Amino acid sequence: MSSRVHLVSCPAYDRAAVRAAVEQCWQALLPPDFITPGMTVLLKPNVINDMAPERAVCTHPEVVRAVAELALEAGGQVVVADQPGYALTEDPSAAFERNGMLRACADLPVTFELLARGGYREVAAPQAYRLPAVQYATRALEADRIINLPKAKTHSQTLFTGAIKNMFGAMAPKQRIESHLFGRYWALSEAVVDCYGARRPDFSLMDAVDVMEGMGPTQGQPRRLGMIAASTDGVALDVVTQQALGFGPEEVATTVVAANVGLGTRTLAQIELSGADLAGLTHHIRRAPVVQIERLGPLVKLFRGLVTARPKVERRLCEACGACAGICPGKAIRIEDYARIDYDRCVECFCCQEACPHDAITLKRSRLYGVAQRLQKLLSRNA
Repeated sequence: MSSRVHLVSCPAYDRAAVRAAVEQCWQALLPPDFITPGMTVLLKPNVINDMAPERAVCTHPEVVRAVAELALEAGGQVVVADQPGYALTEDPSAAFERNGMLRACADLPVTFELLARGGYREVAAPQAYRLPAVQYATRALEADRIINLPKAKTHSQTLFTGAIKNMFGAMAPKQRIESHLFGRYWALSEAVVDCYGARRPDFSLMDAVDVMEGMGPTQGQPRRLGMIAASTDGVALDVVTQQALGFGPEEVATTVVAANVGLGTRTLAQIELSGADLAGLTHHIRRAPVVQIERLGPLVKLFRGLVTARPKVERRLCEACGACAGICPGKAIRIEDYARIDYDRCVECFCCQEACPHDAITLKRSRLYGVAQRLQKLLSRNA
């Protein structure tokens, strides 16, 4: 049986336009009893940090509001929750204020929470790649419905972050950090899929009005795509969004490995598209400029150690806040007058870059980096 993805053109974040687009997806895909009075409905946006909406880093607040309104109108008790990769504070308002979500929902009876406050519970991954047991947020496990609200973006480690990757935020931060030690790209993507499979969302709605291109997931540039898309199959939703952004069908590891264990559909021909025409919503974007070394096949041994894209601290921007050191899985960062990186311990996961609230961490590329990038493009073209 095919999965269905509904597409709606949404040219801007005007409140009425977003509400109309989200409602079209809701009515097209969900049965009337999807939410019944008294149900707890957890909305899981992408709240990687507290950056403002125009940066296209987090799920736009108007998308969160529109979904919250529909869930409330159905009688649900709505909780908006996520857990940024670093500890902003114990007060959830610090996570949801600057990105506009608190303000957008100020007149609605919605609760905002950090997932860590409810603790975590071990859940078996159905067909584990890397994590036989996932430490999953108890608050999400106890919700009657989970509505996944990803932001369509490039990603320096997984190429793309969407519905599958967004649920990685429901994993305990410590286990999330440790997952980066498995390796880059495929290995990390497999851990992401283990988390997604532990408790799949009931409905996923993609914020792709403005997407992020370039150095995602936090330092890229906004690009207007003008699309809201949704599905009860998060894998299919990612496949369609990736197609719109110019990714090939076998390129993004999270969708490939998730489909391989039956978590969703990744073949476009088996996905039923409804609503707007996908071709009219397609705009190829710039990728995150990071070489996925595993994709170089038999040349891996030759290039490993010679092709590097390591984090670099811009001293003038660093405020020595410690967010990068707190999230670093290799314990490679110490805070003095500014953040200092021990490259012998660095695993090139760029968690520090994601966590930095001041955009103080950029890339330091080796001389052979550009050569490897061109070779990777050539291999992908001939695959």
